[in-house]
Amino acid sequence: MAIIIALSVTACGSGAGGSDDSAQPSNNNSSATNTNTSSNNSDSSSTNSSSNNPANTTTVLTSNYIKDQDVAKTINSPNLNTLQVDGQNVQLTFPGISVGTFLVIKENAISGGHLSYARYGIVSANNSRYAFSQGYSTLDMPTTGTAIYTGQATYDKGSVRAETGKSIFHVDYGKKTINGTVAINSDNIQLSGTINGNAFSGNKNGTQMQGGFYGPKAAELSGTFQNKAEGYTGAFGARK
Repeated sequence: MAIIIALSVTACGSGAGGSDDSAQPSNNNSSATNTNTSSNNSDSSSTNSSSNNPANTTTVLTSNYIKDQDVAKTINSPNLNTLQVDGQNVQLTFPGISVGTFLVIKENAISGGHLSYARYGIVSANNSRYAFSQGYSTLDMPTTGTAIYTGQATYDKGSVRAETGKSIFHVDYGKKTINGTVAINSDNIQLSGTINGNAFSGNKNGTQMQGGFYGPKAAELSGTFQNKAEGYTGAFGARK
């Protein structure tokens, strides 16, 4: 059975200058593990136990990204733990490493590793930074009831290092609405959107959000967000 991974990537804009530490997170609200290790072995981290297409998830690979001041475009990702952006492959996890909340990879990527069915974060490629989100999309979406998702988030706001914080989302499956808050430093970013199938999108106070539900029965959600006027682009991931 072929694997289908839904992926969204939002470009944070040019100007990263190819600096190796352009996506290294500050240690504000979340722990981070640093590694410069590369490996050709399969990932044995506990966070990747679902990498072989878990039940009740899609088997189709779909992906997109939004360049700064540009429109959405489509890209591909070979698997859950590898991000492909602008022709470059970025490994998002490594064998034998406890990811915890965030993992800094080769000093050019920060990846949220606390989810089982999705990955998200910020990477640098071709002198630009990208916020990304990808995962195994839910097939058996709930159609009634509500749920609260809590998790983490990261954003680039023009500083040298990506900042990290918390996220919380309130979902009404019946009304097909999602409302959330990303709290990073002194910013409390309000997000709101409409659910369409296993995906969601919307705009609140100038912040555009897009993402999806991942894992059986929408166990997790992840996505990207951007506010061009405020100058930030980021990604989030949360679970019930």
